[in-house]
Amino acid sequence: MNAGTDLIVEVVFSNHVYTERTKRGVRHHAVDHHGTRRTFDYDRYQMSKHLGNALRAKIGDNALTHVSKSYGGTDNLVFVEMDDGRTWAIVYCLTPRADSLSVRMEVLSAHPKLIESKAVSRRNLSYFARKCLYEKRRIPNA
Repeated sequence: MNAGTDLIVEVVFSNHVYTERTKRGVRHHAVDHHGTRRTFDYDRYQMSKHLGNALRAKIGDNALTHVSKSYGGTDNLVFVEMDDGRTWAIVYCLTPRADSLSVRMEVLSAHPKLIESKAVSRRNLSYFARKCLYEKRRIPNA
């Protein structure tokens, strides 16, 4: 890959974008890749209808993102301001594609979140995408 060239990003969503973990005794609507029961969440679903365009803009603008610790390890987060004024945490990982020229951004989850932006260390989204390509590995590590 040459410096200054475009980077192709394929974006896919998991069902966590429009569902939540099913509470005990509540009917579930889906099962995730770990076999965990999930329930449709109308609020997340409404946000998800706008998420594709919001992410397209973030990728096109090489928006800032940051690394944050989650329950199971480290996740990349990009924050998307929605039309209703709420900020959503969009949790994603990047994996290199077989062509060695593009990456797959898998949106693992999305949820509204209050953010203390002064405490966030940030890097441009392309930093993590190019790191994924050059190191030929998932970012962050699974």
